[in-house]
Formats: sequence, C-alpha cells, structure tokens
Amino acid sequence: MSWWLLLVIFLSLGWTFFSITKSWRIKIAKEYIAYIRNKHPEITIIRLNKNSLTLKFESGDEVEGFFENIYHSCANVNTTEARQTVYEKFITGLLEGPKNNEFISLATHGSKIMPRLAPRAILADLNKSGEAPCRSFAGTGLIITYVIDYPNSVAYISGKQLEELDITEDSLYQLAMTNLAQRFSEQVVFDVLEKKTISVIKTMDSYDATKILLLPQYLPEDAEIVALIPDRDTLAITTIPADGDWSGLKKLAGTAAGRPLFKFPLLVRRTGFTVIQ
Repeated sequence: MSWWLLLVIFLSLGWTFFSITKSWRIKIAKEYIAYIRNKHPEITIIRLNKNSLTLKFESGDEVEGFFENIYHSCANVNTTEARQTVYEKFITGLLEGPKNNEFISLATHGSKIMPRLAPRAILADLNKSGEAPCRSFAGTGLIITYVIDYPNSVAYISGKQLEELDITEDSLYQLAMTNLAQRFSEQVVFDVLEKKTISVIKTMDSYDATKILLLPQYLPEDAEIVALIPDRDTLAITTIPADGDWSGLKKLAGTAAGRPLFKFPLLVRRTGFTVIQ
C-alpha cells in the first residue's frame, strides 16, 4: 500500500495535525496557573517546575499534577473558554487522585493500574518520591511507566507507592498489562494480517499508543506487522510494505495529531519490536 493512500485514510479519520511549539506550551502553562489562581483561590501552588506543579488543597493534601496531559488535551482546543473546561477537569482529577497521606493497595487500586508509554525525561519528576518503577521500551527512548487510572486523570505510581503495593516491578507490569488487554481486541491484529489493510485505534482513552505493547502476543510465530505511535492517542497497525519502500510509513509516523510521541515505524514480531529508521 503506497504512502499517499495511507495518508488519505488517516486524513479521512479527521486528524488535525498540530505542531506544539515551546512558546505554545509556555502560554498554556501560564494560562493554567492563572486559571487556578483566579478561579480557585482556595488552592495554593506550592511548587512549580517545567514539567509539573504541586497544589495544596484546603484539606491540607498536596498533589502533583503534570503539564504533559494538559498540553495534550489542549492541542486541538482553540478557545480560551474550551481550555478552561480542560483546566477544571484536571483540577477535579487531581482532587480525585491519591493524596500525599493516602495508602495505596492492590485491593483498592489493583484494577485501576495501567501501563503508560512516556518520554524518559519524565523520570526527573517521578523519582522525587523514590525511584519510580519503569522499564525501557524497545530502544525507542520511551519508558513504560505505571499509573492509577481515574475518571478525569491518572496518577503515576512512585517508588514509595510500589512498596505499599508490596509487589515486584515484574508483577506490577503483568498486572498493568492484564488491565490494558481489557481495552483492546486481538481481532484487530487478525484483520490486519488477513486483509492486509491498515487499522487505526483512536479510542481517546489516553492508552491507545501504549496498546502497542499488546501486539506481539497476538501474532503467529512467523508473522510481522508494522505499528505507528505518532502521539499518545494513536496506534496505527498495518502490514510491511510489499515493495520494500518504508518512506510513506516513516512520513506518517512523524505526523502527530498532538504532542509527538515517537516518530519512526516499529516492526512487530512475536519476539518483540525493531525500530525502522
């Protein structure tokens, strides 16, 4: 399948391609902070850095929120009013998430634990509460982190919280993958192999790109497919180019519908992943 035909398919799904610049991120961060100060004077911003801010609520609870999700959710939002709706949603989400004095347990949180692909740079913030559990992903520069999934937000699992769960990182990975598998149908992989077509997963549950981790287990021994994860909310799956020309897939892999995640195609086999550069 030629790259231009793939591009037509992608565009037909209504993608809005948007390049998030440094100045835009600064604008959004400042706007979010101003919204908190103006609309929620009961909330105090006690720490602020380039990746996150820590809020103190009237209850005395301190909660850290990461800018990454704010940037992503605002990428295709064009009005101040619409962005303020996003900001309010995230503040609500922080209130719902685990607080600094809340105990984390498998009984209470086990079914909510999910894996999440993220840039390695996020570790600088995650490791503040002890070395955060994570693992590298296929030489991509991305890492697999772990989060507790809430209706309006996620909370990254820290090293301290892993101790509270009283399990190993391997067990945490298996639990998170089991939970993730409940959000994906293996039939998608079978259809791509049989029909030699492209399938794009965009459920917008914030785990679409992370679902790439599930693909190897659904492949027959000698089968190969290609996966693209240009942004957090996109997983595209197709077959290897019959003519050996990867240029179209490389172009698509670098075309994100939000903040870019990974810009190269990945060859997927039952044994793992290979980056195609």
